[in-house]
Order: sequence, then structure tokens, then C-alpha cells
Amino acid sequence: MPLSREKKEAVVDEIKTQFEDASNWYASNYRGLTVTQIGELRRQLRSVGADLRVVKNSLGRIAIEKAGIGDAVQLLDGPTALTFCGDDPVGPAKALWNLFTDDETRVIYGGYVDGEVVGVDVVNRLAHIPSRDELLVEIVGSINGPVWGLVSSLESMIFSLVFTLESVQHKLGSEQTN
Repeated sequence: MPLSREKKEAVVDEIKTQFEDASNWYASNYRGLTVTQIGELRRQLRSVGADLRVVKNSLGRIAIEKAGIGDAVQLLDGPTALTFCGDDPVGPAKALWNLFTDDETRVIYGGYVDGEVVGVDVVNRLAHIPSRDELLVEIVGSINGPVWGLVSSLESMIFSLVFTLESVQHKLGSEQTN
């Protein structure tokens, strides 16, 4: 049953709000995905702060125009699923890329990243760089390495000092008994 004009306007306003609130989003063709795969993809995307929404292209185009990002209309082609991301575009790009590259019928059209329309090549590059959390772990590890080395060196010097003092004490104790 077709949507009434009022319901369509409400859907357009809802999608427009999602476009305005999301600093990053991706458009993909979901053809060939089973309900189970879509559910799994939604779960993976939620875990990285993203949301998947299937949209009717005509309503999506109107929402894009209303949101003031008309150059992104080109990304709506065929059965379209939009992935709205938070501030980190890498995690959602990885989740999409991992699922969509398994089957040639599924296509990532591109996205809107940091205020620019990007093609699938940029999505591919984003999917293959470490996520924000992985980068933070690397930074903490690189900071922690020299500190751990300093602690080990200081510990070694303290043990040497203690060993030397014990040797001197033992030597003085044996000289006094003689």
C-alpha cells in the first residue's frame, strides 16, 4: 500500500534530519542481502556508532536537496541503504566493505565524508586504515614503550645498588669478625 503524502513528508523530514545530524554517511546497494545478513550488518554498524536505513530513492533525493547537499543525489541509484555514521567514518566503512566485497551484486556507491561526496575508492581506503580505537591503542603503546624502558632501567640500577650494598655489608661484617 502506497504511503500517503503526509507520511512521505514525515519520512523525508526524518531522513533530512539524519543527513543533517550525520557528518559522515555511505550509500550502498543492498540487493542480495538476506534478512539475517542485514540484521548482522545492523548489529555491526550499531557497535561502531552507525545506523543502517533502507530508503526509497525518490524520498532520499528530496531529503538530500532539503538538507542542502544536492551534489550527493548521484549516490542514490538502485535499491539503496544509507549508513549514517558518527564522527568516525572508518568503523562503518570496514563493516560495509567486509560484507559487500563478498558478493559482486552488492555495491557501495560512495558516501559523504567530512562535507564532501566521495566515491567507492575513498570508502575502500577508509575501510583499510586502522579505526580510531586501534590508532589510540597504538599511540598509547608507543608512549608506554619508552616509559617501560625507563622503569626497567631504574629497577635494574636499584637492584645493582642493593646488591653492591649487601656485598659491602657482608665484606665489612666478615672483616669485623676477623
